[in-house]
Amino acid sequence: MDTKIFGNEKLQNDYLLGVDFAKVFSSFSKPVIIKDMRSDIIYMNEQAKNLKLSTNDDICISFDEDLPDEIKEINKNGLISINKVINTASPYSVSKKKYFQIETITLFNNFGLFYGTLFIFFDKTEFAKNIIKFSSCNSYKIYDESTGFLLKNQFDEIAEKEAERCKRYGSTFSVVYFSFENLALIRQSYGQEKLNKLIKYYGMFLNHKFRKTDYLFRFDFNDFFGILTHTPLDVAVIKFEKIKKSISEVVKFNGNGSLQPTLYYGISEFDIKRHFKNLDLLIDEARLEFEKNKTFDFKKF
Repeated sequence: MDTKIFGNEKLQNDYLLGVDFAKVFSSFSKPVIIKDMRSDIIYMNEQAKNLKLSTNDDICISFDEDLPDEIKEINKNGLISINKVINTASPYSVSKKKYFQIETITLFNNFGLFYGTLFIFFDKTEFAKNIIKFSSCNSYKIYDESTGFLLKNQFDEIAEKEAERCKRYGSTFSVVYFSFENLALIRQSYGQEKLNKLIKYYGMFLNHKFRKTDYLFRFDFNDFFGILTHTPLDVAVIKFEKIKKSISEVVKFNGNGSLQPTLYYGISEFDIKRHFKNLDLLIDEARLEFEKNKTFDFKKF
C-alpha cells in the first residue's frame, strides 16, 4: 500500500523495501520530488513544497519543454545546463523567473521494474542572470571562445558566492591554478592553428571531466583556474592527479617527446578565517603550490 505525502511523514512502500524518503531528503538543501510510474507526485521535501507553492507552473521538466531563446543560447555555449524556467511570485512581490538544472534519477523496485523518477533541483538563477545581462553587452565577454571556460572577470563574483555559501553551511571549496608546459613551443613548431585546435580540445576534455557545479576559468594564454565546489584539498588533489595522467595519454606528439604538453597544477582550500575577507590569497596560495609542484616534478629527472 502506497501513502502519497508532501510533508515529513514516512512514505510506506513495500516495493522499495521500506525506503523512508522523508527521512532521507527532509534535510536536503535542494528541492526534491519523486513521481511514480503514473507521473503522480508521491513525495516532496519542504524545499520542493515551497517552490511549488510559489508558482502556478508545473515545476517538473517534460520531454517537450520549451525554453526561452536566451536559455537555449546559454546551454549551447556549454557554460551551464538549464532545463527548466519557473515563474515564481509571492503576495508581496512581483513575478520572478528562476532557472533550474534538474537532474533525474530513474527508480526501480526490488523486482528490477520501473517504479518512478527522482527529480533534484539545482538553482542556477543568479549565474544565468549574469550571463544574460553581460551577454547583451557586445563589449563584455563572459567566456573564452577557445576553451568554453569562463573569463577572469567572472572569478571574483563566483568565488564570493561560494565563500558566502561555505559560511552559511560550513562547507568548503578548492581553488586550482593550472597550466600546460610547452604551449609556446608548440606554437613555434606547429603554428597557431595547430595550437588553437589543441587548446580547444583540452577545453572540451576538461569540461567533461568536471561536475556541472564546478567552474573553470581562463585568465590568460596559459593561465587557468578552477573552483571546485564542496571539495576539500585532498579530494581535489586526487582528482587533478587523475586528470594530469589522462592529459598526458590523450594527446601524443609522435617523434617529438620534448614538446609533449604537461599539466601542472597547484591547489588551495578555502578557509573561512584566512580567506573570507581576502579571496585573492586563495589565488596566491594556489600559484605558490603550483610552483612547488612544478619544481618537484623537474627534480625527478
